[in-house]
Amino acid sequence: MAAIKKLVMKGFKSFAKRTELDFNSNFSVVLGPNGSGKSNVTDAICFALGTSSAKTMRAESSAKLIYHGGEKGSPAKEAEVSLVFSNEGKLFPIEGDEFAVTRILKHSGQSTYKLNGKTVTRQQILDLLSAGRINPDGHNIILQGEITHFSEMRPNERRMIVEEIAGISVYEDKKTKALMELQKVQEKLNEAEIILAERQKTINELKSERDSALQFKEKEETLIRNKATKVSILIKDMQDKNAESTKRKDNIRKEVDTLRKEIEELKKEVGEKNVRIKEIIEHIEKNSGVQEKGISDKIDISKNTVANKNARKEVCEAEITKITTRKKGLESEIKGIDATINDFSKKKQLSANRIGIFIDDEKKSQGKIDAWKKKHGLADAEESSKRINEIDKSVDSMDKEAFDFNQKKMDSQRKKEVAQIELNGVNGKIKEIEDELVKDKEKSAQLKGKREEFKSVMQKLTKALNENSVYASQLQDARRNLDEENVKFTKLRVRDIGIKETAAGDFALQKIREMKIDGVIGTVSELGTVSSKYALALEVAASQRMKSVVVNTDATAAKCISTLRENKLGIVTFLPLNKMQERAPESEAEKLSKEQGVIGLAASLVSFEPRYKSIFKYVFGSTLIVESMAVARRIGVGRARMVTLEGDLLEQSGAMSGGYRIRKTGMGFREKELEHDMENAEKELKALSQIEAMLETKKNTNDEDITQLRERKAILETELKLAGESEEVSADLKKLNSQKDEFEKIIEGFGKNFEESDKKLKEITDNIEKLKLERNELREKITKAGKTSMEDLQNLEEELKLAKENKMKEEAGTGAIDMQMGIQQQELQKVKDIIAQNERAKEGFYAEIKQIGEDLGKERDALKELETTQKKVASEFKKMFNEKDLLKDKVAAIEGKIIQREEKLIHTEARENEFSVKIAELAGELAGLEKEFEQYANVQLRRGLTIEQLSTEINAIEREMKAMGNINMRALEVYEKANEECKNLLEKHEKLKVEKEDVLNMMLSIEDKKKGAFMEVFDKMKDNFKRIFASLSTKGEVNLVIQNQENPFDAGVDITVRVADKKFVDIIGFSGGEKTLAALAFLFAIQEFEPAPFYVMDEVDAALDKMNSDMLSKLLAQYSHKSQYIVISHNDGVISAADSVYGVSLPKDGHGMSKIVSLKI
Repeated sequence: MAAIKKLVMKGFKSFAKRTELDFNSNFSVVLGPNGSGKSNVTDAICFALGTSSAKTMRAESSAKLIYHGGEKGSPAKEAEVSLVFSNEGKLFPIEGDEFAVTRILKHSGQSTYKLNGKTVTRQQILDLLSAGRINPDGHNIILQGEITHFSEMRPNERRMIVEEIAGISVYEDKKTKALMELQKVQEKLNEAEIILAERQKTINELKSERDSALQFKEKEETLIRNKATKVSILIKDMQDKNAESTKRKDNIRKEVDTLRKEIEELKKEVGEKNVRIKEIIEHIEKNSGVQEKGISDKIDISKNTVANKNARKEVCEAEITKITTRKKGLESEIKGIDATINDFSKKKQLSANRIGIFIDDEKKSQGKIDAWKKKHGLADAEESSKRINEIDKSVDSMDKEAFDFNQKKMDSQRKKEVAQIELNGVNGKIKEIEDELVKDKEKSAQLKGKREEFKSVMQKLTKALNENSVYASQLQDARRNLDEENVKFTKLRVRDIGIKETAAGDFALQKIREMKIDGVIGTVSELGTVSSKYALALEVAASQRMKSVVVNTDATAAKCISTLRENKLGIVTFLPLNKMQERAPESEAEKLSKEQGVIGLAASLVSFEPRYKSIFKYVFGSTLIVESMAVARRIGVGRARMVTLEGDLLEQSGAMSGGYRIRKTGMGFREKELEHDMENAEKELKALSQIEAMLETKKNTNDEDITQLRERKAILETELKLAGESEEVSADLKKLNSQKDEFEKIIEGFGKNFEESDKKLKEITDNIEKLKLERNELREKITKAGKTSMEDLQNLEEELKLAKENKMKEEAGTGAIDMQMGIQQQELQKVKDIIAQNERAKEGFYAEIKQIGEDLGKERDALKELETTQKKVASEFKKMFNEKDLLKDKVAAIEGKIIQREEKLIHTEARENEFSVKIAELAGELAGLEKEFEQYANVQLRRGLTIEQLSTEINAIEREMKAMGNINMRALEVYEKANEECKNLLEKHEKLKVEKEDVLNMMLSIEDKKKGAFMEVFDKMKDNFKRIFASLSTKGEVNLVIQNQENPFDAGVDITVRVADKKFVDIIGFSGGEKTLAALAFLFAIQEFEPAPFYVMDEVDAALDKMNSDMLSKLLAQYSHKSQYIVISHNDGVISAADSVYGVSLPKDGHGMSKIVSLKI
């Protein structure tokens, strides 16, 4: 028995630490309070068995199965559960008496399975367990609250349980195999019927062929007689045509010689004109650019000089206007200075008069003093008088010193005033310059921009002049290339026109075109395009057929022929599309087309619309295009019709024609290269014309730019010169500001000197006052005259002092007036010098204006002469260009004539070649006909019939034979063989039908056996169900009922219950306890029939009363001898009946970890 020996949990749900349960007995009970984690034991078993649904294990997700840590603990990193199974009975295909299955779950939801510690897949675990009839979703594991599922499950689910126990799947497998066998038999039957139908059809066809054989033989004999007669008549016709073609070929030869002579004369004329064109081009290339550039440069220089002269003239005139205006201002200034000088002269005269008066006053005062002293006897007091005299001398000396200081101070004051006047003059000039600069402020601000612009203009001008030379050279090259491309395009156009004219040259063809008859498509040559490389060979291969006209129907062809006949317009061959039949190339030609040196079948080298395929197959037939005569000979003359690239023709009859050919253009088929070359030439012409126009436009634009740049350059030069003068004024301003600074320093120095002088004067004055005080004291001692007399002396001395001071002041004033007059006279001289200088400058400007006028006259004359020369040179080169263009037009016209003559020559030579080819063809065909007639040597010819009659009969017989198809002469032999095969197939068909019946009978037998096996198991289960329920409950009885007795597999199985003497009713309406008893009875009924190795039941007795629980415990104890039972229960009766009891608890420590204790009973 495959029992569970041990359960090991770690980190699973509430079992955080490693927990082991040893299930060494057959009946174990796990008990514990609600919420302790006892149901987690059931979940752990399901988890280890591989249950994939987390909800089945009462968790929202797989991660919830891992221990979460409770309120205080730390969560586990993973959940791990191991089950150890017994393998003593060797039910499992693994070595050893036991094995361990382990499942590890990560937080990511990823599970790892191990078998005896080795990592394996889940499927490997499931496959191993299935060997011991262990299924994680089996009926032997009943989770909490799921016991009533057996009583509440759908009838079809109960039927499927019965089917599983009865082994119905075995019968289903047999039925499936039988169906597959039936399908194979049916396929063989279908195949046999198809083959049989084909064989019968073949027999009918062979019978018809057998009947046609004799008829075919008779027609064949008649056909041979008619062909022999026709060949005989054709031989006679060929001999007559050969003689006529030879005569016409000689006439064409004469026409060819005449055309060649005309072509040589025209080529000579073209050569002479080309020499002249070359001379003109060389002359233009050598001289045009140099002369034009030299004259253009001189004109530009002259224009630039005129612009500069005009600008300078305007500057001179502006300066003269400025000088005149300034002179008026300076003259007004002179008047003011003169008036000031006159005022100073008057003041000086008045000052001199006052000085004379002051000198007289001084002498009078000194006389009065001397007289007073003498009168009062002070002269005899020697000592006092001597001291007083000394004091007087000292006072005089000090007065003089004070006077000198005052004089110096006054001199300094005058110098300061002069400096101030000079400073004022400088400030005036600075203001004047600043006012002038304010007026030119905008120009000054733009000076830098103008210099940059001048630099940019010079760079652009240099670049433009360089580009002008490049454009002139490129324009000359472009014109030369355009001329050359024009010549090339003209030649191609003339050549194309020549081809079209040649193609339209036939009179009859031309008339057909002009009539514009509906249904006329065009000539063969117009409908095909060929490579120039193969053009000659293909035209020779097509011969006269390329002039054939393609029409839509034979009715159109008949209409055209009738019109030509009625109007006597000539003969044209018509090819109606609805009647032309495509002929397959001969097998020999197909084979030879792969030989080395063979280019291919002629028709394959022509490009045409698919609907014209039959036309070109007819035109070229099996003709091969080969590289050379040597290749043709190597392949073998006479094996196929061949044409070389040089135009040599080798008929299948053995006839060969060829020789020298002149061919410059195609006379028939349109050439791909010609169309391509014309298209390219036209594109090139357009591109070159655009380049020439673009270069011409660029050169003209560049010339205009050069003129504008030169004019702008002259203007900028003038403005920059004026700006230069403004800069000189700015330089003067700097000089004046420097002078201003010097004067301000001088004035500041005078101020410091004045302070020192005032200090010194104060000292002198103080000393004088001291001396005067001493003198007065001495005088008081000396004199006794009384107070009044001394006061008179002091008054006299004061008068003397006043006279001296007044004289000194007046003298100082006179000095100041002299200085002011000197300054004004200097200023007057300066103004006069400025006026004189401006007058000289004015005369210079007038002289310059006069010279500019003379220079401008000469320069304009020179410019006019240069422009005349430029027009003359341009006119001369224009004449040369016109002469060159005229010569080119004449050359193009002559070359057109040459091309036309050559086209005509080619056409004439082609006609000559055609006759040569025709003669060769006739000779070849004649030889071929004679060779062909050899096979009819013993055939009796028919008499009195024409070619047309013979052809009609031959065609009729061939059509009849063709209509009969391919006649199989072995038809009788094949017919008998096919008939025998058909009989064998009929026998095989009958055998397959019998085999099909056998398979169908076997399938009916399987269905009967399947039903019997199902009913046998059902009846036993029903009896067990009733019996076991009766052992669990005494209140009623139960029954299992099949819903469809006729076909139990189309319906389900119901559980019905009867209480007391009432009827049986469905169990759905009964209580939970009754449903539990019924479910347990059903489960044990299954166990009676097919016991599982172990059962896990989680609180299946929760709805039972004590009596029913006791009865259940007895039943569990009884069945535990057959299987292992692990039960989660609170019921005392169940616990008492168990062999082993395990208690589960959950301590309230906040960690949420369950613990298990083994309780021995």
